[in-house]
Amino acid sequence: MKRIDLYRTPEGWQARQFGVDAEECRRLFGTDTLPTAYTARADGEKVRAAIQALNPDHEINILEPVVPWGDR
Repeated sequence: MKRIDLYRTPEGWQARQFGVDAEECRRLFGTDTLPTAYTARADGEKVRAAIQALNPDHEINILEPVVPWGDR
């Protein structure tokens, strides 16, 4: 299954891809994680709903608390 994990950083919400999409993302951008358009103050459920609407064939998860940069 295609999956995106969302997590909040001080810079805003980040989206980490898994599966085939992660491979394509790494090929294109050199990473499997990209920033979303949402600031850190955005409500997590609203962010999840918006990302789900853009990716209906993905499982979308919110990871809380914030994932430290060194632990990704």
